Amino acid sequence: MAGFLACGLSVFLLTRDAPADAGSPIIELCIRHIDRDGRRVAVSPPNAVEIPLGLRLLVCDGVRPVAWADPVEVDGEQGVFQLGQAVPKAVFKKSLRAWLVTADLVGAIRSRWPMGASLSVPIDSITLGGTRAWVAAGERHGVRVGDRWWLRIGGQPAARFDVRFVAPGVCFCSIVPLVADPPIEPGNAVGLWPSPADQRAGRLTSAVCCIEDRSGTSLVWVAAPEGVEVPKPAHLDFYHDGGYIGHGRVERMDDRFWYARFHAASGAERSTAVASPASQPASEAATSCPTSAPVSESGLTELVVGDEVRVRTQEDIRRGRFAARVFELAAEGALISAGEVDGVEAGDRLTMYRGGQDIGRAVVRRVQRSYSVLAAVAADSGPWLALRVNDEARLGPPPPGLTRIGMIQEVVAGTLFTAKVAGRNPPLYTPLAVRSLGRTVAVGILVARDASIAGGFILPCSMIEPVVAGMELAQEPADPTEGDEE
Repeated sequence: MAGFLACGLSVFLLTRDAPADAGSPIIELCIRHIDRDGRRVAVSPPNAVEIPLGLRLLVCDGVRPVAWADPVEVDGEQGVFQLGQAVPKAVFKKSLRAWLVTADLVGAIRSRWPMGASLSVPIDSITLGGTRAWVAAGERHGVRVGDRWWLRIGGQPAARFDVRFVAPGVCFCSIVPLVADPPIEPGNAVGLWPSPADQRAGRLTSAVCCIEDRSGTSLVWVAAPEGVEVPKPAHLDFYHDGGYIGHGRVERMDDRFWYARFHAASGAERSTAVASPASQPASEAATSCPTSAPVSESGLTELVVGDEVRVRTQEDIRRGRFAARVFELAAEGALISAGEVDGVEAGDRLTMYRGGQDIGRAVVRRVQRSYSVLAAVAADSGPWLALRVNDEARLGPPPPGLTRIGMIQEVVAGTLFTAKVAGRNPPLYTPLAVRSLGRTVAVGILVARDASIAGGFILPCSMIEPVVAGMELAQEPADPTEGDEE
């Protein structure tokens, strides 16, 4: 999608009976005329409200989105828009509807961005020398000085973009390489880091940059996140394709990387890196990583460059929303990856989970700075709980799940969709997670409904893969800061 929607926007619907408000990010318009070939539409807002600049027109056949239209001429209380595709003559009079979508909508929904959803925009231009760049998002998108973007290539963090100046539609960034000679070009997509949802909830995620094998133990280089308070030492959990594969503690930090020893979960193996990272000259770990990644002959899951790293933050600890893992079974009990710095105390009673199911309780017997020892508790009826490596231990309840809203039935032009919704009151104007195979792949917004059918559009800046029929729409819990992607 071209123009201002290329950065992804939110929509609010004003019904036909509601007064138009020039300050609203969406205004439903009156369609005055459509030309004979169905490619141009003339519109005007109700109640003589002036049409704002910086907009596109969303045209629907009832609740079914048909096309986007770009402005040809906008003059105060009238506007002419060119449709991206012809509107069928059958809908000219009885069911055609249109809404203006203004340029500041992504900023309007930053506070409700779904957990797990990306926000990515293109690099606009790069300065001579390649040390600075303009990125195509600014004040209208909620970008602030101090924000960060990152460029990932094949999952591997390649460069960081630190925001130094913000204009309405762009921001100016300094470039911090995370690999040697990163291939940075205009048009490359960079993602806001942390994502809007992580910023809101006080969470941090990163990714593996390099893996060094030192005497049989892996030293992992992680792209250094920023902006959220973490305990010292910071605790990391590693995920490959969404599955937990191990944990580690940060041993030291510099401006670009955190360095942690990787402790594989049961059945996980180590791997090596696929590219050489950049590092501060003062870093004693600034050596070349291996450049090939051996394939596991056993077929077990490996840690590889680009794997997700979830950082345990102070907010996670304060809310008790993290899951520690059993990483070893010893004679005195089960060792878990949480200790004093995580708020665990001797005598705490933890709930144990396996495969997402509550399997019983355990009591903290002994606490060290970064790990604890658990003793299983006998159930009221039945044998003592037998803990296993990789079992989860939680101080608080597990996070609430997403609420399924419906399923996408049809996609038009890549970003417009019709969905079958569950119930007669699906949430309109609200950012929804578009889900595929258990992960969020885009953000969608419903703008109109009729019985069990609703129509809306996808925010292009949130798409990490094409949206197709069969994907689900889901909504965050009522308090999005309580949500979790574990």
